[in-house]
Amino acid sequence: DVTGGTLSRGSAVTDSQGRAQTIYTASSTTSANEGVKITGTVQGTAITKTVSLTVARCEVFISIGTGNSLEEPNTAQYKIEYIVQVTDSNGNGVANVPVSLRILTDRYYKGFRLAAPAPANGWTTQYSVAGGCADEDSVPVPGQPTFLPTGILDTGEDFNNSGRLEAGNIASVTPSNAVTDTNGFVLVNVFYPQEYAYYLDVSLSASSTVQGTEYVRTSRFMLPGIASDFNDRDKAPPGPSSPFGTAGSCNSPF
Repeated sequence: DVTGGTLSRGSAVTDSQGRAQTIYTASSTTSANEGVKITGTVQGTAITKTVSLTVARCEVFISIGTGNSLEEPNTAQYKIEYIVQVTDSNGNGVANVPVSLRILTDRYYKGFRLAAPAPANGWTTQYSVAGGCADEDSVPVPGQPTFLPTGILDTGEDFNNSGRLEAGNIASVTPSNAVTDTNGFVLVNVFYPQEYAYYLDVSLSASSTVQGTEYVRTSRFMLPGIASDFNDRDKAPPGPSSPFGTAGSCNSPF
């Protein structure tokens, strides 16, 4: 064992069931895949057996992603399935790791749906403010060097004087807490009202804490809509006008 691991004892006597036991303790050094060899030999004979182990650090790596499918669980919502994968330093899936999920709004968009120019036969989204508007709960307030989204309307956050936070947390993720399966996987679903499609940027984050160290991975995306809801000009699309208004300024509540 080139990593410096140790055995609790180098020899043992079998019990009444023919079993002998020793404990291997790994060092802080990782090994190559199956790079540690432990060999047992019956003394005075040629009987021997070797097992291979891999020593990996406790650190974990989180990845998060999705496919190209968008579901409509009911007439009011869209649903996107995401996969969270947790691996160790050798790329092996890590089972039974607690994972916390959250989804927060980054930016919101004012605007309206507009008939797409020919030859297209559908709808496009016309934005009133180029680049959209920052979520008011995620914008640093002057005099406060750090900030955390709280969901509470604090002094200095109501930039458009609407009396509430824009945009708020519209999308939801379920489950919000989960444990990886035997492959190191967790499947989660993001739900949101259809009228917010193409009017909201969000961040979906998965985090896990191992031995006091937090590991986080975030996926940022605009909430999409199902193509069939936007490619027929004879059928009104979800959210004809943005839930956040159509004014040409982020400082306006309209």
